[in-house]
Amino acid sequence: MVTVSQKYRHLVSGFLMGLAMSLVMSFTMTVVNIGFSSGFVVAWLKGFAVGSLVSIPTSMIISSVIQKAVA
Repeated sequence: MVTVSQKYRHLVSGFLMGLAMSLVMSFTMTVVNIGFSSGFVVAWLKGFAVGSLVSIPTSMIISSVIQKAVA
């Protein structure tokens, strides 16, 4: 099992949270908008790429702020 230094834990958790959320949200929105059509995978991957560019930096910033507020 891989362990992450306490110094980088908030960055790694923010990165993984952003990645997971953009994966789930892009899948859901692609299904809602176009359904399981022939272009589904390409549309989903495009949505995932754009979503990741937005969600990963956002979640890294937000997770740091929330962890400091809770601590």
